[in-house]
Amino acid sequence: MSGATAELKIALRLRVAAQSAAAGPPLGPILGQHGIPINDFCKKFNEVSNQYPKGMPLKSVVQIYTNREFKITIKGVPTADLIKKACGLSKFAGKVNEVSKEMPVVTNLQLFELFKKEIEEYGPGFLKSVVGFIRNSGGVVINLPRASEEDLQALLEKQQQEKQPQGKGKAKFE
Repeated sequence: MSGATAELKIALRLRVAAQSAAAGPPLGPILGQHGIPINDFCKKFNEVSNQYPKGMPLKSVVQIYTNREFKITIKGVPTADLIKKACGLSKFAGKVNEVSKEMPVVTNLQLFELFKKEIEEYGPGFLKSVVGFIRNSGGVVINLPRASEEDLQALLEKQQQEKQPQGKGKAKFE
């Protein structure tokens, strides 16, 4: 449904599990108070989120228009959930900088692969903030050789060059 003919009533930021939207609480009451048919929303959300693994939490925005139509925009997976999945954790440790021998180790290459899209969008400083988040969350020890922003920028440039075609730019049609 598109809300092109009606004006925007409200935009809701929700966190819903991929392919698992259900009519019950908390989703039903939140959308119901704005007049959205919950079954239609659940069907559409589950279709839109089928590219993500089932049950993966997704940040999403639901734009609700005055004529009761809605538009769903999926913003992606929260950073903390990606880190937990990469490390095989169900939750982070309760204490800051708590270290134990059973804690998994995440390397900078794993983080670079995991957050490649975000690094391209926000720049190499994003990876530094993720490393800080992990260090301060406890429960994950980073095996990260100190990489400078120049090293990260060089990796990004190398990746972009690999994506470009190798030819001179002239196509031959026969």
